Amino acid sequence: MSTRNPRKKVWRLAFAALCVAGSSAADPLFPDQVAKDWAMPCVPKCTICHLTNQGGYNTLRPTTQGDPGFGANLKTLYDLNVSDKASIHPALASNKTDKLDSDSDGKPDFDELSTGMDPNDPAAGASVCGGDSGPEYGCVRVAKTGPSNRASGVAAVMTLVGLVAIQRRRTRRAAR
Repeated sequence: MSTRNPRKKVWRLAFAALCVAGSSAADPLFPDQVAKDWAMPCVPKCTICHLTNQGGYNTLRPTTQGDPGFGANLKTLYDLNVSDKASIHPALASNKTDKLDSDSDGKPDFDELSTGMDPNDPAAGASVCGGDSGPEYGCVRVAKTGPSNRASGVAAVMTLVGLVAIQRRRTRRAAR
């Protein structure tokens, strides 16, 4: 019979699951790729697509007129899939080819972003570059302040509950 404490193993696994679930969703790809594909003067802020720099699911930013914004257009018109990193390139290429103008100001999104201007705001001088160099953690799912995708937190809690239930069952069987 082993002298190891099985409870310690279960709690270590639970702790590892919590750590992985809370940190595995960071994805700095999208702002970086927009900047590279369109030769932008900066890495844009996450607000080119999202309401805040925390980003996350269901936070796509509309234009100042309330129409679907740049991020929503990439997703719905050009099949951008946040789970498929390779989908960013064809979505951006299609947006550029179609000369889509998300904010209806007469300047296509590509022209605005290639000069650092905001494709969601028709106001002259509305920039996406701001005072920083862009996201450090990424903005699709996770920001520095923690997970913005609640699904990862729910998954971590469910994993923990499952591991505790397994441990209790094993303890009861051993006591019989």
